[in-house]
Amino acid sequence: MVWQELGISGITGLVVLTALYFVIKASVKNGILSAYQRITKKQLEPEFNWDELKKENQENG
Repeated sequence: MVWQELGISGITGLVVLTALYFVIKASVKNGILSAYQRITKKQLEPEFNWDELKKENQENG
């Protein structure tokens, strides 16, 4: 298997993939929030409320 060729056990590979998943997830979230701030010129709270954004967009057209 590929893991054995690299000298990595199954558990180590699973831990690495899990960590990579969360790093990518956080990066995508931060990228989306940054792009939204640039487009709308709004400052967002750290915990952004997506429901409020949907309501705003529906009200504005």
